[in-house]
Amino acid sequence: MIVVIYFLILFILNYLIRRVYFVQPPLGDDGAFLYYSYFKHRESKTEMAGHISILKPGIYFLYDLIFSCSGRSFKAIKTFSFISNFLTSIIIYFIIFSMTGDQLAGVFASAFYMFYLSHPNLEPWGETSERHQEIFINLSYLVTFLHITGGPEYLPLLSGLALGISSTFKIIAVLNLFPLLLSYIILSPNLPASLLLISGFLFPWILIRFFTPNGNQINIKTFRNLIASVLIHNFGKGDQFHTPSSVTSTEPWFKIKLKELFLAGPILWLIPIAFIITNFSNFSFFNVMLTLWLLVGIITIILQKGRYSQYYYNAIAPICIMSGIILSGLWHNLSDGNSIIAIVSDPLFIA
Repeated sequence: MIVVIYFLILFILNYLIRRVYFVQPPLGDDGAFLYYSYFKHRESKTEMAGHISILKPGIYFLYDLIFSCSGRSFKAIKTFSFISNFLTSIIIYFIIFSMTGDQLAGVFASAFYMFYLSHPNLEPWGETSERHQEIFINLSYLVTFLHITGGPEYLPLLSGLALGISSTFKIIAVLNLFPLLLSYIILSPNLPASLLLISGFLFPWILIRFFTPNGNQINIKTFRNLIASVLIHNFGKGDQFHTPSSVTSTEPWFKIKLKELFLAGPILWLIPIAFIITNFSNFSFFNVMLTLWLLVGIITIILQKGRYSQYYYNAIAPICIMSGIILSGLWHNLSDGNSIIAIVSDPLFIA
């Protein structure tokens, strides 16, 4: 009952924090996605604002679905984003609870996630493909953890399906397939589960390939060209870089993004270091998976040169989970009567 009350409070806070963004007009990617879906443009050769529809079919299908259910209203997209942000926060809670049983850590982590994704430096008014794919990425990790802890044998298929759907929003989500596969190949060997995971991941792309008008555009060459374009685009010369104020700069991208990082909350970004140090002697399956998840998030940022704030989304979930675990450990130690000095002086106070 207490958990239900917390979820209700989280829902209300989520609305109060994000309601100001309901009146924001479509900008940048938002406008491109809205244009395609509103006018039913699906041609792979059609390009607007640097986006090719066949490479991001998920976002257009999502917009079409929302428009079909609620009419052609951009506010409906905003409402979906609000609900998605809330549900993703709940997923964060259950990831921790399924692996540790620590409700307090889940409360801390889910609240952090909800607040952090509403931070102005992360441009929460933007309806980008990265924002919409987050719920599916986090869901894939949750389902994997549920399977590892004794869930039904079909769960890896659902985990792969969720990740496959997320990759239709932006293909770089495929990087998350590696830690999930690693969990079934090395950390908790299970060959049938790994095959189910891959099958689930491929399923959305198979549907798009054979049952959509432009599906025949999807082939090995398409993905090869996509990877090549990402590398050329991100590591070529002559780029200019985006800042939160939409001002271009010739500074190296990492300097700009470090400024944004620390403006958005330096303590939260230092959490992984504290987590790894305090859990070094107790690196369980869950801790290893969190570290790999964070590593994927960092690689995602690097591959995309961190030029837009939404490229940081994939790293935020594991950081918030680590934050929740650390703060819960600190809270429990204080509740046991330990002094704050004694706790901080013990590098393994969480264990």
